[in-house]
This record gives sequence, structure tokens and C-alpha cells, in this order.
Amino acid sequence: MGAALALAAGGGAGVSRTLQDYTDVAARLGANAGARAVVRKGLARAAARSGGLFDAGATVRSLERLMRLMWERLRAPGRPRAQRYAHLVAAAAQPL
Repeated sequence: MGAALALAAGGGAGVSRTLQDYTDVAARLGANAGARAVVRKGLARAAARSGGLFDAGATVRSLERLMRLMWERLRAPGRPRAQRYAHLVAAAAQPL
């Protein structure tokens, strides 16, 4: 998933398969302000078009919604306990 995020941000050059690759990329970025600027611009572009990937507020609201749904299902009268949790994740994934 980290590689997919890096690629979406235009940072494919920073994707590492080994610890040594990661260290090399970190050293290159640490020593090269121009390379850091390119990564920063790529992240800004990705955030602008992500549709919520970098939106912490939306993530928190979704988690709050999931918790409310779970609590409501738990407290629902007359339903077998196993049925109370059906489709929670799908329901929480719906846009607010």
C-alpha cells in the first residue's frame, strides 16, 4: 500500500524494496533540496486530487460514523447478536 501511495503522489522513484534502497533514497533526499521540492510538489498534487486520501477530518468522521453504527446495532432490540453486526463495514464506507 505504501508503494501505491508513493506512486499516486508521483514519488515512484522513492519506492524501495530493501532497507538499503530506502537508506539510499533518504540520503539522496537529505542532500538534494531540488529532489525534496519535487517530492513535495508531487505530494501536494496528489493531495489535491486524492478525493480524501489526505483528509484527516473525513477519515475521523468515517470512523465516528462506524462507531455510531456499531453502537446502534449492538443496542438494537430483538435481533440476534450475530445479525446486529451484518454489513457494518459496507454501511460505514458510504459517503457522508
